[in-house]
Amino acid sequence: MHKQQGFTLLEVLLAITITAFIGVGSTQLLSSIIETKSATELRGTSYKYSQRADLWIKRDLSQIAGRETYDSQGAKRPEVNNQGDHLIEFTRSGLAARPLSKSKRSGLQHLAYDIQPSDSEDCQQSQPAAIEDKNNQDDERYCLVRLIWPELDNIQGHEPLKQVLLDDILDIKFQFRGGIIGTEYNLDWQESWPPYSPTGGTPDLVQIKMLLTLPMLGELYRVYEVPRYAFLK
Repeated sequence: MHKQQGFTLLEVLLAITITAFIGVGSTQLLSSIIETKSATELRGTSYKYSQRADLWIKRDLSQIAGRETYDSQGAKRPEVNNQGDHLIEFTRSGLAARPLSKSKRSGLQHLAYDIQPSDSEDCQQSQPAAIEDKNNQDDERYCLVRLIWPELDNIQGHEPLKQVLLDDILDIKFQFRGGIIGTEYNLDWQESWPPYSPTGGTPDLVQIKMLLTLPMLGELYRVYEVPRYAFLK
């Protein structure tokens, strides 16, 4: 009679152990792939929203008009400035006429950009979907708001229309490069505009830089050229 052969207990335990190791490794690999895919999608979405906001800002800044404005108290304000209540305030051209309307209106538009906390009313009503980031949840988040006034010069009691361009941001600021016409220009980026001039010369703005910090993408910057006709009169 032939003796029956089978697996020993040690061989069975060894096979189970090897299978378990393979299963754990496969699970970890699959989890890593899923997390990488999710992070890539979040970065892609964040980049898409930042590009959309960049298009709005580029279109506005590339049409800056060299027109001073007046506030509700009648005080004159520079063509471009960031020394008031907003990140940057300016007047742009290129406003289209109303179709089929007999009334005439200026092709200029008074704009500003502002930053507000994410829990503010304007940010809560924003159209861009918030991007969920599991990291840095303790960081304070903001949204970028575009303000549009119905008139060039602020009239007391007239509130601007508000449009959220980008939400879920950590920080944003604008810097300026230019100088005073008739003097040697400072090519370094300046934190405020217009620059101080003891002689009261005409400021000439050449470039504007936007520094944007996003949770998923880190710090980004864009440089926008200011049209030369806006200041060289």
